[in-house]
Amino acid sequence: MFIAELDRPWVGTPFMFQGFTLRNERQLEELRRYCKQVYIDPEKEEIDVALPAVKPGASVARLEIRGSTEYRATDTIQAELLRADAIHTETAQVLEDAFRAARAGTPLDGRLLREAIGRITESVIRNPDALLLIQRMRAKGGQVFGRAIGVSIYMVVFGRFLQLPREALDSLGLLGLLQDIGKTRIPDELLAKKDKLSADELTVARSHVQHSVAILRKTEGLPGDLADLAALHHERWDGSGYPRGLQ
Repeated sequence: MFIAELDRPWVGTPFMFQGFTLRNERQLEELRRYCKQVYIDPEKEEIDVALPAVKPGASVARLEIRGSTEYRATDTIQAELLRADAIHTETAQVLEDAFRAARAGTPLDGRLLREAIGRITESVIRNPDALLLIQRMRAKGGQVFGRAIGVSIYMVVFGRFLQLPREALDSLGLLGLLQDIGKTRIPDELLAKKDKLSADELTVARSHVQHSVAILRKTEGLPGDLADLAALHHERWDGSGYPRGLQ
């Protein structure tokens, strides 16, 4: 069965993704520990990801993605909501100014961007559910920069779940906020096109990655590796991504 919703926030549970296919007794035991009831979606098909075959006897390196920094909610969601709402509004203004500068070819203010992400990270550390709730409400209102702020918030929340150190949370937040800033150099009519893009149009659209890298490298006050990380955000584990087709 596909578990679509819990009777409690996903944050604070051991489940890494919001929505997953229930596959074994161990997952069922965890659900029983954390929930009294769950909501299933009978229309969601189970998708199995085929992993590359490993030759017998080959050694497989274990990838550790989880850190050791423990975060505990220090405020209730009610207490954090007002602050989260103000932080979301302030971040939207900072991001709007950054996109306007990028479109005009003028330098971004790296200091203001880092301060904005610092406020997001602090709110997520205090109580991650507050900003997530604000983001959902704002996204339904069609806010212009809502998607970039939403990606930023989700990445910080996910980093908190992985128990990554504070500086890593800030880097994830900045990456989510700015990885698509190169789209300011792509024609608006191309970004708004609903029909399938031609091969030439697709090449232009995908060039936003290189534009993002160039803009971030010229921006003072940001982490030194941010541009290199932005260069990877459309790569895929199986080599089907772009621009370099990395595996």
